[in-house]
Amino acid sequence: MSIRSFFLVILLSVFLVTGCGKKMWPRPVANQETFAWQKTVVYLFEDCLQIETQLTGNADNLDHLVVQLEYDQCPSCPFQPQEEQIFFLSTPGLKKEKDRIMITCCPNQQKIPARIRVIGYNRYRRFSPQISQVFTVRQGK
Repeated sequence: MSIRSFFLVILLSVFLVTGCGKKMWPRPVANQETFAWQKTVVYLFEDCLQIETQLTGNADNLDHLVVQLEYDQCPSCPFQPQEEQIFFLSTPGLKKEKDRIMITCCPNQQKIPARIRVIGYNRYRRFSPQISQVFTVRQGK
């Protein structure tokens, strides 16, 4: 075996051992990719709920929302949703302007919901959904 082929074998084995320039997919950084609820107002207008909310953090990573509705009148009881409505960014009842979101949610039942909660899902599935506090529905703005 010549010196040249010996160095070629060594160079090739070093290249294979180091992983051939192995690369990994970029991973989202939690503090740069998440969002949270900042301020939310809920009121009833013409038998539909108007939900206006503002997000902090990276609002561009909002994938979709779920509005949970509770009809039972028990403010001291744990929140038990009886209906859920899903809103994607393309859903007609959802309007998003930068970090501000406006939702028009018309309940499927004939009753007015007593309380609601909003859940926001990040486009990066590894992050937990952002769950808002429970809001009492009030008449008018």
